[in-house]
Amino acid sequence: MTELDTPAVTVRLDIVERNIRRVHDHLARLGIANRPHVKTHKIPALGRMQMAAGAVGITCQKLGEVEVFTDAGVADDVLLTFNVIGRAKVERLVALTRRLRRLAVVFDNDVVACAISEGARAGGVEVPFLVECDTGFGRNGVQTPEAALELARTAMRLPGLRFEGLMTFPNREPGTRAFLERALELFKRDGTAVPVVSGGGTPAIFTAQSIPQLTEHRAGTYIYNDRMVVASGTATWDDCAMRVR
Repeated sequence: MTELDTPAVTVRLDIVERNIRRVHDHLARLGIANRPHVKTHKIPALGRMQMAAGAVGITCQKLGEVEVFTDAGVADDVLLTFNVIGRAKVERLVALTRRLRRLAVVFDNDVVACAISEGARAGGVEVPFLVECDTGFGRNGVQTPEAALELARTAMRLPGLRFEGLMTFPNREPGTRAFLERALELFKRDGTAVPVVSGGGTPAIFTAQSIPQLTEHRAGTYIYNDRMVVASGTATWDDCAMRVR
């Protein structure tokens, strides 16, 4: 450490390992699959540590992340949590789909669904998808459970797409449970299975037990932790692995 020029970013791997184990063990006790978000670190070696701890797969925010982690052989089950827009990106998505056992996408509108369907049909692949739901955070996602079912129905009629479930972020919002309960009721009435309900956010890991509909959780910041996580009361300064010295 004394030989490092300053300022320098340092990471305590012992704290990283402890954070990984803490989160995985907590979600395992709840029966919720852990699908860590690699956008926080973007480092395949850390992704391998998360997979070795029991993660079912990884979450990526960009196609470039999927490409890097696929090249590194980190995981063969990937969820891409951003609407893929544009022909060039759809072509990259199709190429990655051929390389992975499962590459699922999310979307919240039929424009994106149609574009991915067209690319999947042309490329001879099938792309699984989750409908992104806004359960109170006001970022992306369909606004109502009824809209979630309508979009799922629309996309299921398109070639090259396979419905797998619902996705929200974060799952700490007060209306999340009611939204998901209503959505699952509507899908059940429709006769449509919803195998995946994906929640997200690091602070929300430790309130996930309040959302019994969740089947998996996506979080990224927990690997290092930061001021936001400490302020939420779900970590301490001693749990922060990254420091500037």
